[in-house]
Amino acid sequence: MTDAPGANSYPVTATTFALMYKHPKNAARTATTLKFFRWALEKGQPEAARLDYVSLPPPLVKRIESYWAAEIK
Repeated sequence: MTDAPGANSYPVTATTFALMYKHPKNAARTATTLKFFRWALEKGQPEAARLDYVSLPPPLVKRIESYWAAEIK
């Protein structure tokens, strides 16, 4: 999205995707990756705010974590 309306809108927003196997071949590597993503969602958001990024709302973080728990074995 570019040039969203509103005085406080960001000029450019984007989405980043991380693709992961539902049934990974290397469970330890997947666990380490999810550990990093959890850190980013739970502890890294204040750092993102200091860099002028918008934090994800807590309900969305919970939905993401619920999805991981249900889908990644």
